[in-house]
Amino acid sequence: MSGTVWRSAIGAVVLAVGTGSALGAQPFQQQTAALAALPHESLVRVRSGDIRTEGRLQGLQGNTLVWRAHNGDRRTPLSELDAVWVSAGRATGKGALIGAAVGGGLLALGGAFILRATCDNVNGCRDEYAKVILLGGAAGGGSGALLGAGIGSLVRRWRHVYP
Repeated sequence: MSGTVWRSAIGAVVLAVGTGSALGAQPFQQQTAALAALPHESLVRVRSGDIRTEGRLQGLQGNTLVWRAHNGDRRTPLSELDAVWVSAGRATGKGALIGAAVGGGLLALGGAFILRATCDNVNGCRDEYAKVILLGGAAGGGSGALLGAGIGSLVRRWRHVYP
């Protein structure tokens, strides 16, 4: 390997080790502040080892996360937690925007292609394209937004809060 490649690799390792030690040096209070700030009964997703479950936050008791899962109350020491997420609501708005864009675009283009294929006018129906594209875009956008909002409401968004 060339000297430049070795220097780049060593620099990347030094950067990674330095970043990891800086994160590990954070005081315990800073690492748990996000958990302590969560409202009681917040919907949380907890991962410890290979197990990931959801439940309602009951709070912190010392160095232990207390939460209620579907099968009863759980107490998990913070040292055993790999990650905790809190529900950030549903993706209804994002689904509506995506649905409106896709539905409006498809119906506008589809209408333009159908007009072109069925036009018998000598001038090529040039005056009709704007109407067809606007009406198709509006109809497709509206129905796509409704469908997208419905699908998006089924998707829960999560925000990582610990560690």
